[in-house]
Amino acid sequence: MAPAAIGFCPGHISGYFRRVDGDTPENTGSCGGGGIVIDKGGVYATVTPADRTSVSVCLEHRPGEEISIGHTSPPIEYALKKLGG
Repeated sequence: MAPAAIGFCPGHISGYFRRVDGDTPENTGSCGGGGIVIDKGGVYATVTPADRTSVSVCLEHRPGEEISIGHTSPPIEYALKKLGG
């Protein structure tokens, strides 16, 4: 089995924040923010070594029941490009 890195983010509802619309990803985002965690579960991201860089977005309704919902993610692809990936 190949080594992997796994990132996690709990489910969260933001109470307030200000959206910042920029011309490029570098100056787009948000500031402020406060809210509550609604789920100790949430989102996991798994990264594994590969010969070719690719992005797959999957949804898991129940453990082992994974559905592919996308094969692209502009924010992730932008970050990979900036990092030389």
